[in-house]
Amino acid sequence: MANNCFDLMARGNSHCCHHMGILKYYPEYVLYLHNSSNLKIANSHYNGAKFKLNNVKFLNTLFLYLRTIKSLLFRDTVLFAGLHLKQAVLLLPMIVFNGRVTIHLHGQAHGLKRKFLKYALWRLISFFATLEVGNPAWIGPSFVNIIKNINEIYHPVLVSGNNNVLFYSAIGKKPTELLILKQKLEEKNLVLIIAESGISYEALDQLFRSANYIYLDYCGDYYSYSPCGHISDAICYGLTLVLNFDDFLNISVVKKYPVNYILA
Repeated sequence: MANNCFDLMARGNSHCCHHMGILKYYPEYVLYLHNSSNLKIANSHYNGAKFKLNNVKFLNTLFLYLRTIKSLLFRDTVLFAGLHLKQAVLLLPMIVFNGRVTIHLHGQAHGLKRKFLKYALWRLISFFATLEVGNPAWIGPSFVNIIKNINEIYHPVLVSGNNNVLFYSAIGKKPTELLILKQKLEEKNLVLIIAESGISYEALDQLFRSANYIYLDYCGDYYSYSPCGHISDAICYGLTLVLNFDDFLNISVVKKYPVNYILA
């Protein structure tokens, strides 16, 4: 029997930091990823090539699924670094047969609150697999175990010393909203930098390195369930989070992480 880790969710830049966390905290596992993954780029540019990728296999969609099924049927110890709910339901008979499966939850963790059907299905899966989430602010059901936020991979970054505040994932924000935010930050002598949608990994990495702050927008209680990539990026790059002074939910979440923040 082997120790194998699969991410059936991630494509491109998705989950790269989580994958480096897998390499750091689960060195006994072989990591299987889709061949579109940018882990090689991330490990080189984002992490100074700290981790050797000898135990990482890049496969196309068909062979990734076939290797997953084989590992489940051979009763290997299986860790899913990413798995959609639909995929988990389809694989459930093999997960039950295997009996040695752990699943890391990401954004879909918020569905445990919002949708009864999603809650019921994850609850069913939890009887046959260990569910884990890397979120110290987790307020969801107790059948999901809280683990260390393995996205916290500290990178060799020199502090830029400027007042740039990086705002990415700004899709859906109206120009008037961005203008109000810009003016509010200027009152704190801070400069708003907006990352364009679909920006490349290397370009986003350079923006991180040119900033001292990351803006965390309102999102309700989303980060009380889902691990927060913005918080992880702030920790990894040694940046300070900027939150709205009345964003009490995000403030309570951020206090659970080893990260500095200011209010605006």
